[in-house]
Amino acid sequence: MNNTAIIAYLKNVRKHTNADKLQCATVAGDQVIVDLQSKENDLGIYFDSNLQLSPEFLSNNNLYRHSEKNLNPEKNGFFEDNGRVRCITLRGEKSYGFWLPLNSLQFTNGNINLLEEGYEFNDFNGIHICNKYVVQVRASGPSNTQRKHKIKKSRILEGQFNFHEDTDQLPRNIHRIHQEDLISLSWKMHGTSAIVSRCLVKNKFNLFLKFLQYLGVPIKDTQYDYIYASRRVIKNEFEKDKQHFYDEDLWTRVGKEQFQNNLYAGETVYYEIVGYTNSGAYIQKSFDYNCNPSQYKIFVYRITYTNVDGKVIELQWNQLKQRCEMLGVETVPEIYYGYAKDLPITIIDTTKSWQENFLNHLKSTYTYDQNSQFCKNNVPEEGIVLRRDGLTIEAFKLKNFRFLQHESTLKDDDVVDIEDQN
Repeated sequence: MNNTAIIAYLKNVRKHTNADKLQCATVAGDQVIVDLQSKENDLGIYFDSNLQLSPEFLSNNNLYRHSEKNLNPEKNGFFEDNGRVRCITLRGEKSYGFWLPLNSLQFTNGNINLLEEGYEFNDFNGIHICNKYVVQVRASGPSNTQRKHKIKKSRILEGQFNFHEDTDQLPRNIHRIHQEDLISLSWKMHGTSAIVSRCLVKNKFNLFLKFLQYLGVPIKDTQYDYIYASRRVIKNEFEKDKQHFYDEDLWTRVGKEQFQNNLYAGETVYYEIVGYTNSGAYIQKSFDYNCNPSQYKIFVYRITYTNVDGKVIELQWNQLKQRCEMLGVETVPEIYYGYAKDLPITIIDTTKSWQENFLNHLKSTYTYDQNSQFCKNNVPEEGIVLRRDGLTIEAFKLKNFRFLQHESTLKDDDVVDIEDQN
């Protein structure tokens, strides 16, 4: 799961290198900064930097910086009123998120003794604890209620089109990776997610077709047609009420330019668009990907086939590369493909498991706060994706700490993330 709190043990608790009253620890694969009362193998709640803590949780744990908002106004914490968890560097040490012991949930009157390592949640005992932090778009134009009467019935048949699910975080899922797994590692590209699908939809019945049907001529109720979508929104589902983040429908334009008349029936391609929009604006601020203004690039990361019964078959990595070659498009840049055990690990601690050593190697080798090798501008590499092939294909992301800080700064400036809106 993504955008949830997780129950996790503190591991590798150690002295902060430059602060006498703080400690560093590892929790769910990430480094966090904790107080001196925290001990090895303490069980608690970990909130990563995607999250926003609820007012109830903040107040009852006296975490607000503005103490008048706390249950005990004589105590003050360090959270701003928006409750956002931040990715920070504190006196030279990194903290990817925020950890608190289980007793921070006592105010809910829930049975915290039943909570076990790995449990993920947003609510506990009916009380909201956290959610993903999203910068809100300032409303313009007609409200949702004003638009409701315009919405038409969808052409999309149930089970024929699927959005891509959020990619889970590798550190909290490293226990699911094993030495015998066939994996690929690829660079994560920072743009906007897009989907093109030649899927089964309801046929459009114009007056002529309706007349033929009236005369008894058999007319098919369904047909294969091209559907274009962003991460969350189908762009050509309805003829009207089209809304786009940019000043154009980037997703439909790019989808048609790259894939129109090239997909098999039932084929869906998931990809990232990077660079610039048609008007010369950045798709993601400052991430140019060696494009000139008004140019873009695409990188495919997933291809599926859906049959008439709604059964989805996903291409494995080598198959995906071959299909992209046929289509004349690029995959996300590959770092490694093979068995996990065959990836040489340069950092080995005999006191740690293979999974922990493997994760530490990936962090030190591919997410060490470097600049993006794909951009002319001085921007951080976003990170990598580990994909495990098999009958069930799973993907996990590992982000660069400097990129997480970059995202945090944008949120501080109320910059809207396109991936949260489209």
